[in-house]
Amino acid sequence: MMGYVISVVYLLRNYFSSSWPILRRWQTWLSIIVTILASFGYMILYQLLRLPYPTNQANENHMMSQVVHFPVLNVLYLLTVILVVPVAEELVFQYYFQRIFFPTLLRRFNQRYAQLGAIVGASLLFMLWHVVGETGHLGTDFSQLFAYGDLLFYAILFAFSKQNILPVCIVHILWNLMGTLLAN
Repeated sequence: MMGYVISVVYLLRNYFSSSWPILRRWQTWLSIIVTILASFGYMILYQLLRLPYPTNQANENHMMSQVVHFPVLNVLYLLTVILVVPVAEELVFQYYFQRIFFPTLLRRFNQRYAQLGAIVGASLLFMLWHVVGETGHLGTDFSQLFAYGDLLFYAILFAFSKQNILPVCIVHILWNLMGTLLAN
């Protein structure tokens, strides 16, 4: 996994090197904060509505039992969950699907709604990825997708930041960091 991420980052080095100046703008940081607050608000609403959260507890317990016995694995697990996975997911779902795949596909049908279709399409794929990753299957209960509705805010942030991946990666890394700290 790490080799994959390193090779993708190497291939996209020119894109990343031109992306850093956006972090100097206060509007970028404001949009990052708004995205995190919107995600928190969404999760609070989701909890208040008492909707089911998809999980595969047996798989999670097995993985954590392995991590607890080996401190080195604990550090690698945390680095992977907090840094590597968010960057890899954003490269796939925002950079590739939202920036390249869906706009190319949807321009043939309707130029006007290509951006909106890309946001919705990339978000739905991202939600499916998380639900199937958590439960091992999608089943017939599509309400599980709403557990990851906050991913729509990531797609909106990506579009708002002129398709710059860094603000979205920062939000995703902070979100996983907060989730990891609150879970332990």
